[in-house]
Amino acid sequence: MKRKWLLIVLGILFLIILFAMWRAPEVVRQELEKNGKEWVGRKITLNGLKYNYFTSTITATGFIMHESDDMGSFISFDTLQVDLEPLKALSSEYLMESLYCSGLRAQIVVLDSAFNFDDLMELYLSEEDSVEESEGPPAQYHLHDMTFKNGIVEYIDTQLDDTLGLNDINLLIPYIGWDETDTSEAGVKFFFENKGFLQANLEAERASGNYLARIQIDSLDLSQFKAYAKESADLGKMEGFLNCDFEIAGNMYEYEQYQLSGWVGLENFHSEDREGHPLLSFSEMRVGLTDINPIKEVYKIDTITIRKPYVDYVMFDSTSNFEQAFAPSMQEDSTDVVEDDTNSSSSYYYAINTLRLIDGEINIDDFNGPEPFHYELTKVTYSIDNLSSDADWIKTFGTMILNGRGKLKLEYAFNPNKLLDMDVNYTIRDFLLSDLNLYSKHYVGVPFLTGDMHYVSKTQVRDMQMESENNLIIKDVEVGEKKGGIYDLPIKFALFLLKDKNGDITLDIPLTGNFNDPDTKIGPIIWYSLKNLLIKTVAAPGNALAGLVGADPKDLESIEYEYLDTALTDSRRLQLDKLLELEQKKPGLSIKCLYLDDEEEEKNAIAVDIMGKTFESRKKKDYRQNWSDFEAFVQSKTKGEYKDVTTSCLELTKPEEIDALFNEFKKQRFNSIRYYLNAHSDSTSIVLEAVDPRSPDNTGLPPTFDIQFNIDK
Repeated sequence: MKRKWLLIVLGILFLIILFAMWRAPEVVRQELEKNGKEWVGRKITLNGLKYNYFTSTITATGFIMHESDDMGSFISFDTLQVDLEPLKALSSEYLMESLYCSGLRAQIVVLDSAFNFDDLMELYLSEEDSVEESEGPPAQYHLHDMTFKNGIVEYIDTQLDDTLGLNDINLLIPYIGWDETDTSEAGVKFFFENKGFLQANLEAERASGNYLARIQIDSLDLSQFKAYAKESADLGKMEGFLNCDFEIAGNMYEYEQYQLSGWVGLENFHSEDREGHPLLSFSEMRVGLTDINPIKEVYKIDTITIRKPYVDYVMFDSTSNFEQAFAPSMQEDSTDVVEDDTNSSSSYYYAINTLRLIDGEINIDDFNGPEPFHYELTKVTYSIDNLSSDADWIKTFGTMILNGRGKLKLEYAFNPNKLLDMDVNYTIRDFLLSDLNLYSKHYVGVPFLTGDMHYVSKTQVRDMQMESENNLIIKDVEVGEKKGGIYDLPIKFALFLLKDKNGDITLDIPLTGNFNDPDTKIGPIIWYSLKNLLIKTVAAPGNALAGLVGADPKDLESIEYEYLDTALTDSRRLQLDKLLELEQKKPGLSIKCLYLDDEEEEKNAIAVDIMGKTFESRKKKDYRQNWSDFEAFVQSKTKGEYKDVTTSCLELTKPEEIDALFNEFKKQRFNSIRYYLNAHSDSTSIVLEAVDPRSPDNTGLPPTFDIQFNIDK
C-alpha cells in the first residue's frame, strides 16, 4: 500500500514538474512583459517563448523593445533561436552552439546630439559600477555560428532630416570567444544590400592586454552618406564605393600604444552640384597606411594614388561652382579662431612616401567675359616623393596637355615649414595662341590667327620677395584686324617689330614683387610688364629693329643735318644702308623718312652765312673764327639802330636770295638721299616726305629726316 502511494505521489510530482516546465517559458514571457521596464529599462513585448529541454534551445518570437515613451519600436525581431550548453556553466564555461535571428529591426534616432538609447547607457553603466568581481575560476565565453537574416538597421538624424538605412542585412558571425586567462577571438561578417560586405576580426590576450583587430570593407555605397556631407559641401549627388583593409594592433592597458596600418580607398567616386553639373570625380583613390596614431599625432602614409581624377571648374558672377558647393566649409573656416601655435606639440609628425596623380583632366569654363571661355587640361600627372613634416625642402613634379596640344612641365619645390618659400619652374611648349582669343579680343581688340608659344619661367620666393625670370618665344604669330578692346595697344605693329629674321619673337621678362604688399599679384604684374613692353616697342621701333641689322638704335631714329649742311656723309650713307637692309630682311615693313626743318632758323643761318661770305671776301677772314670782327663789320653796314647780328644780316640780305638757297639746300638733301637709295636698290619703297612747313612739328629742329616704321598696307 505504501509503495502504491509513493508511486502516486511521485507521479503527481512528475506531472507538476512537467506542467511547471511547460508553463515556465510562458511565465517568463509574461514576467518580461510585466517587469521589462524595471529589469531592462524599457517596455518589452514578446509574443512567444519556448524552451526545448532536450536540446537546450530557446525560441522567442515577436519581440519588441519599445522606445522610452513605451510607444514606438527600438529593437525588434521576428524569431530568435538560441542553442545553449547550460551544464558547461558549472565550470565557468559559457557555450552557445548557435544563434539564429530573423527579421531583426533596429532604429537609432539622434536629436540634438542625444540618442534614443542614452537612457539605457546610463542605466547599465550605473549598474556595472556596483557589480562585484566573482571569486570563482576565470570565465570562458564561446559563441558559435551566429546568423542574422533579413535585418534592417535605420539611423535617423532629425536635425538633417535624413535616414540612413541598412536593409536586408544578412550577417554571419562564425565565432566570438573570450577567455579571461587566454587569447580571445571574435569575428563578424555581413553583406550590404547592393553588393560588398563588412568583415571584422579581433584577437585579444587578457593577460598581456595585446590585441589585433582587422577590418575589411568592400564596396560600401557612399550615396547614402550624402546628407552627412552637408556641413562641408552642398552637393546634388555623391556616388562611389568605399573599400578598406587595415589592422589595428595595440594594448588595452596602454591605450596610446597602438598602430593602424593597411589601406583605404574609394572607387568610381562622382559628385555633382545642385544643378546637376559635375564637380569632382575619379576612378580610384587608394591610400596605403604605414602607421597612424592620432593620439601621438603620428601619420605615416606609404602611398597615395589617385587615378583619372576629373575636375569641372566653372567661373561665373565673380564666383565659381566650387565656391558655391563648398560654401559651408568655407564659412566654417572663416569663423575659426586662429590660435597661437607656438606651444603646440613638437611631436606632431606626418610623412607621405609617394603621392601620384595619374591621367587627370580639368575642364575650365569662364562665363564672366563677353563670351563663354572653355579650356581643357588633360593627361594631368603630379608626383611628390618623401613628403614629411621634418623635411627641409620638398620637390614636386607635374605634366599636362593644354587644350589638346600644348605641353606643360612643372617643378614646384617648397619649404614645408615655411610654405611661402618656394621655387616654381615650368616650361610650356606648342601652346596655341588662338586659345586666348576670347581674352585678346576683349582686352586688346585683336584675335590671334596663328602662332605657337614656348614659355620658360623660373621663379623664386624667399621671405615674401619674388624674383622671376621669364623667357617667351612666339613662333609664326599673325593677328587679325583690331576691333575695339579695353586697352588701345598697337599690338599688331608691336608683334611685327619684335619678330626676328625667322619670324620668331623672343622676349626676356624679369619680374619682381613683394608679397607683403596686398596689391602684389602675379597675373597683373605679368600683364603690366607685357603692356609696357609693347608700348615701349612701338614708341621706339628702332630699338626692336636694330638687332636685325646690327645697327645702333639711334641710327634708326633719324638722319640729322646741321643748318646749311647738305653733304651725304659716310655716317649718313651707313644709316641708309641699314634702312635698305631692313627693307630686305623685314618684308612688310614700311619705312618713311619724314623731313622736318625749322624754316625760320635755317633762313636766319643762311642770311648770316651770306653776310659772312661778304666779310670773308673783303677781310680775308673766316667769319666763324673771327666773330667779333664779323659782328663789327655787320654793325658798320647797318643803317639806324643796331640790334643783333642775325637781325642785321636779314635786313642786309635780299629775301629772294635767302628763299632760293633754302629751297636749294632742301632739294639737295632730298636728291642725294633718293639717288643713293635708288642706286643701291632698284626696288626700294622707302618714302621721302616733307612735313608742311607751317606745322609746329618743325619748331626748333635743324634739317632732319625722322625715320618712321609701320606695317606695309
